[in-house]
Amino acid sequence: MRKKTIMVEAHKIARKTVQAVGDYMVALKLALKQVWAKVKAGEKIYTGPKFIWFHDQYGIPEWLLKKNLRPDIYSFAIDEPEDVEVVRETEKALLLDLVTGFGTYKMWAPKSVVKGF
Repeated sequence: MRKKTIMVEAHKIARKTVQAVGDYMVALKLALKQVWAKVKAGEKIYTGPKFIWFHDQYGIPEWLLKKNLRPDIYSFAIDEPEDVEVVRETEKALLLDLVTGFGTYKMWAPKSVVKGF
């Protein structure tokens, strides 16, 4: 395991917990202890993209949603994903109907980056 991966993961955790702790250095120290405990236990640290899951079986990368949707729609898709279905399929891509609180939006997604479709 590279030390860079460990530090990146620790900073991710520290950014989430700094409000509760009050000091970033203290949050980073606690996060490093947590990450090192995972490494010593033999757990893998996932460094890939974050996925938004629909019905716990269909996953779309967060970066793809951010690229294809307006910011207001993107925030609804991230916070409250309702449904997704395949409208059309080609050899390498899927046309998805993404249902959010604002309505239904169509977007193309490469098959190589989505999961479960």
